[in-house]
Amino acid sequence: MAGVSTESDEYERVAGAVLNQFRDELGLLSVGGKTKVQGVRSGTTWELDGSATTSTGKLIIEYRRYTKQKLKQEAVAAIVYRKDDCGAEAAILVSPLGLQAGAKRVAQAEKIHEVTLNADASADKYVAFIYREDAIQGIVADRMQMPTDELISATMTHADGTVEELDMGPKK
Repeated sequence: MAGVSTESDEYERVAGAVLNQFRDELGLLSVGGKTKVQGVRSGTTWELDGSATTSTGKLIIEYRRYTKQKLKQEAVAAIVYRKDDCGAEAAILVSPLGLQAGAKRVAQAEKIHEVTLNADASADKYVAFIYREDAIQGIVADRMQMPTDELISATMTHADGTVEELDMGPKK
């Protein structure tokens, strides 16, 4: 049905807004929505969920609202090909459950930056985690943003393995 927003469409909209909100921290100059790009090697047209630019090049953005299981390595490998064929230097992959072990290895080897965002995220209530090994310029690996009046406490595991208990308390 034309004009009807699905849960996936809403997830893409909210995830794009979250990435745009943190573009400075991510080292992104711009974050854009859906676009079509001609493949450099294959010549095929790719519909990308989003795109971003940095001072050194472009990134593709893919949103995967999978709520039953983590993304498999085959799914990440497909994004790697899309990134390469589009001539992008890296990709950002946003999903609610994250990546399986093999998928994490592929992502780390191929400059696919993982972001987890809860499946029921809205513009004013969400939890986002941004993971990375090296570069989307200067991003803090353990950054967490939670604009919600319902969260009371959380546990944050830093990239170095240390665990921190956070007392958020409800907003007054």
